[in-house]
Amino acid sequence: MCIALTSSLSHLALAMGDGTVLLYRHFDQSLFSGVGLPKPKPAMEGTGEPVTGLGFNDPNDTGEMFLFIVSTTHVYSLPVGPKAKAQSPTVVDEIGTDLGCAAMHPTTGQMVVAKKEALYMCGPSVRGRSYAYEGEKTAAYVHGHYVITVSPPITATADSSHPTVRNFAARLFGASVKPPGNTESSAIEDLENTGPDISRVAVLDPELAFVAWRGAVSGGVKAVFAAPVPNSTALAPHVLTTRGNLVRLTEVPIQTMIQTMERQGRFVMALGLAKNRGVDEIGVAEIHREYGDYLYSKGDGDGAMGQYIQTIGFVRPSYVIRK
Repeated sequence: MCIALTSSLSHLALAMGDGTVLLYRHFDQSLFSGVGLPKPKPAMEGTGEPVTGLGFNDPNDTGEMFLFIVSTTHVYSLPVGPKAKAQSPTVVDEIGTDLGCAAMHPTTGQMVVAKKEALYMCGPSVRGRSYAYEGEKTAAYVHGHYVITVSPPITATADSSHPTVRNFAARLFGASVKPPGNTESSAIEDLENTGPDISRVAVLDPELAFVAWRGAVSGGVKAVFAAPVPNSTALAPHVLTTRGNLVRLTEVPIQTMIQTMERQGRFVMALGLAKNRGVDEIGVAEIHREYGDYLYSKGDGDGAMGQYIQTIGFVRPSYVIRK
């Protein structure tokens, strides 16, 4: 059974085994008044097709709010805001996914559908952009801007086609098997080194289309959830494994992420990240300057000038003139 609750507690949705979805309106009033639950109304009649995901987006500026319903073959949406009229759910797309592989993305108000070949972002009326990321997925979780995917347990071998698995095997067997030039992060170390089965975990940003981190943990993944960071009010995603280990994923500072992207020559991505995360104009101008210097060093004078123009008001004209 799937369940979804709005952030304001005003609406509750329940999915039954036969595909029926029940919607409770004014759920918050029942909680605060102490009276019984309101009578639910069927949001979708059962078709025999299992529901694998439910979620509400937050109301937009006009008060519109939607319930997203994901099955194994479809994604549906249903308006449930104060002004919504009674109607049947609308088919957004014919993709669908397995249980646990769909989650609401709060910053975009879209439903994330994780499939073997990609992550798909579905809005109330149409499917949006997709982010190609190959690999079997058994679960998808959302934390802030990020989508965290989990793969089914596999055996760690030194000749695996997955760099993450090869790196894990190297630590497990005490030998280096990293291919030349591999820069795969190893932020989560091997938790026990006592078994051949591992699960791959990836932290993705589907809006900006980049992998923030990927690694492996021993055994399987039982759950991923947000919990407070010690001595801080911030929340961080935590990975609970089937071996009883708890691993916290900590986001590096935005400036560190930007500098890493600049070193890799991914300036367009760095600019997108800076604007998406609210970096001030001075910081954005500095990225344009670095991008201009990079293009100038590659012999692209016109491209460099286009970037330097974006720094007007933040970088001294003499700097550009010297170039």
